Amino acid sequence: MSNLDIRVQIAGSSGNVYEIKLFQWGGKTKLRCDCQASKSGYFCKHRRAILHKDQSGYDSRLGVLGSWDEMQEALDATGLRKRVLAHEARRVELESDMDSIKDEIKAAKARVAAACEGGD
Repeated sequence: MSNLDIRVQIAGSSGNVYEIKLFQWGGKTKLRCDCQASKSGYFCKHRRAILHKDQSGYDSRLGVLGSWDEMQEALDATGLRKRVLAHEARRVELESDMDSIKDEIKAAKARVAAACEGGD
C-alpha cells in the first residue's frame, strides 16, 4: 500500500461537501478530512462516519474521486480502522469516568458546604 491515495466525498449535515482522504505519508497511514473541525485538530463526524461505515452522507454522484468500497477495504487492510476505533472507545470510557468523577466532586463540595453550616 505504498501508493495509497484514496479520496471520497461526503455531504455534511449543512449541505457542504467534504473530501475524506486516506493516504500514506512518512510511513504512516493517515485519514484526513477538509472540514474545519478536522483542520482544527478534532476527530470530525465525517471521518467517524467513514470509520463506522455510515454511508448516509456518501453519494457516488459527488464528483467521485474514489470508491466507498475501496476506502473501506484500505481502512481494514492498513489496520487504521481498528486502531482509531480502539482509541475512540477508550476516549468514550474516559469521558464516562470523568462524568462520574465530576458527580463525586460536586457531592463532596456539597458535604463541605454542609459541614461549614454545622451539618455532617
